[in-house]
Amino acid sequence: MININIGGRNVSISYCTLCGAAIPFDTEWNGRVFTFGSSGLLYRSNKLMYDKQTNSLWSSFEGKPVTGIMAQEKLQLKTYPIVRTTWAEWKMKHPNTLLLDINTGYKRSYKRYGGPYNAYFKSSQTMFPIAWRDFNLGSKEWVYGIHVKGESKAYPLKFFAGKKILNDSFEGQNFLLIGDAENLTVRAYLSKDFTFNRMAGNSLVDNHGNMWQVYEDSLVNTDHSVRLGRYPGHLAYWFAWYEFFMDTKIYKPEDNH
Repeated sequence: MININIGGRNVSISYCTLCGAAIPFDTEWNGRVFTFGSSGLLYRSNKLMYDKQTNSLWSSFEGKPVTGIMAQEKLQLKTYPIVRTTWAEWKMKHPNTLLLDINTGYKRSYKRYGGPYNAYFKSSQTMFPIAWRDFNLGSKEWVYGIHVKGESKAYPLKFFAGKKILNDSFEGQNFLLIGDAENLTVRAYLSKDFTFNRMAGNSLVDNHGNMWQVYEDSLVNTDHSVRLGRYPGHLAYWFAWYEFFMDTKIYKPEDNH
């Protein structure tokens, strides 16, 4: 768990190792600001976080309280966009970024290889039994998931092989997704009535030949007259996404043909 105030916003980022999901939550609700920690408990292989104000347990996949005082409230924390990428790419685009020092004072390896979960990341198996399983995708196949108007859709990372862009429509919203399957990197933007056909370096070209600049929070056309905002979504293993959102749609390239 990470609790931080950044840009004037109180944010908690929950990372569930077993699900492969990192999700940033806005922790302010109804005038209260919550601070979260990891409870050490699991539900459907997803870790439960707890708020330090009431000790209520929350689903870190849905941002909802499930036990304790807060479970009486019908609430769901707002999420922010997040991206998994390489440090080299991020530093090139955001050279003034502050970096969390991995020398935390605890005797724990945070190395990508040789760390405590290395065998799990390399395996196609889950650590615990799965109650609800869908065989359209491999259990630990990577997907990028979004929610629109209470409905869910998963985009398999294999469709982003070779650094591709996808134009898609879901629940009345048009999206552009920019992805890199090798680095497990996906960003989603609300594309409104615009359609894009290719990348040109760090820029985009729409179907009319117009150039757009890609920023972390938006896509902006050449004369800065149009700005298309980023849309929240996150990576996860397929088994985890499906266990929480069994009515999810799965993106298929032929959907937009």
